[in-house]
Amino acid sequence: MTLGLPVGAVMNCADNSGAKNLYIISVKGIHGRLNRLPAAGVGDMVMATVKKGKPELRKKVMPAVVIRQRKPWRRRDGVFLYFEDNAGVIVNPKGEMKGSAITGPVGKECADLWPRIASSSGTVEREDQVYMAKLAEQAERYDEMVSYMKDVAKLGVELTVEERNLLSVAYKNVIGARRASWRIISSIEQKEENKGNETQVTKIKAYRQKVEAELSEVCSDILAVLDEHLIPSAEAGESKVFYYKMKGDYHRYLAEFASGERRKEAATQAHEAYKHATDIAQTDLAPTHPIRLGLALNFSVFYYEILNSPDRACHLAKQAFDDAIAELDTLSEESYKDSTLIMQLLRDNLTLWTSDLQDEGEKTEEPKVEAETEEPK
Repeated sequence: MTLGLPVGAVMNCADNSGAKNLYIISVKGIHGRLNRLPAAGVGDMVMATVKKGKPELRKKVMPAVVIRQRKPWRRRDGVFLYFEDNAGVIVNPKGEMKGSAITGPVGKECADLWPRIASSSGTVEREDQVYMAKLAEQAERYDEMVSYMKDVAKLGVELTVEERNLLSVAYKNVIGARRASWRIISSIEQKEENKGNETQVTKIKAYRQKVEAELSEVCSDILAVLDEHLIPSAEAGESKVFYYKMKGDYHRYLAEFASGERRKEAATQAHEAYKHATDIAQTDLAPTHPIRLGLALNFSVFYYEILNSPDRACHLAKQAFDDAIAELDTLSEESYKDSTLIMQLLRDNLTLWTSDLQDEGEKTEEPKVEAETEEPK
């Protein structure tokens, strides 16, 4: 009788990732559930550390799949020590081997199992990462929340509404704190310049530039994720609008503090993304859809604050508001609260901007209201 591989067992690594032996630290079922049995059989997924192999792999915890299981060997006292001729392969979240090839007779065994492995390993990793992102959100550790959701985004599949929201919330909090810091520092810098305190201005400027570097890094990070993973994987019109709106938002954030050609480039990229999102929204989403309304709100803020075009900002906001009012009776109950809230924000901005125009274009220092990127819960 062939026994399963328990926690603490060691098996050979059959791929060419650079690992030699894998030490099993936990056993998972093929659908990511903890196996009721304290042992893994062929096709089961385990979490393992590398016992021997490349130095950079040692002590790392990685998912692996058992592809051969036989010949258990135990000490006289019955404790399992090593499983001769047992083998496993390290997999990544996409269900692919980390090593590009496997050797020997293991090849056929692995090939027979691979459809099962590929379909399950991504689900296991995805569920774990989403859970950890939720945990990080509750702990208000947003940098880590970003890291978990980036791993999900890189799986190359279309995200669920919940996953989109988690990704958006993570980046929104990371960038939001830095945008608020930048505004405060810039305001203090302006006051010190007005007082003629050059020594203090020099210190403040260096500090502001540090925050700007952080802002630039965060924006570049999410924009790369959008361009390389999320937008190419998006199939539904709603998803495309959501991601192109996000792309416009983060290019806009870059334009807020950039100058010269960098500001011009960021503004151009933001406008193109917002315009693309608008074209899709007008075809695929109702005028009362919260994502379409949020897009109009942020696009109008872009016109007002970045392009200094209050007329176009007012026109866009008013058009979106009027279109939604005309179809308010068709609004579903679940999105009524969210849609009407964004409509009120559009109205508030219109009131503020109209007042500014009447005051000969003198802007208030109060930031204009914009929509949250995430969808209503």
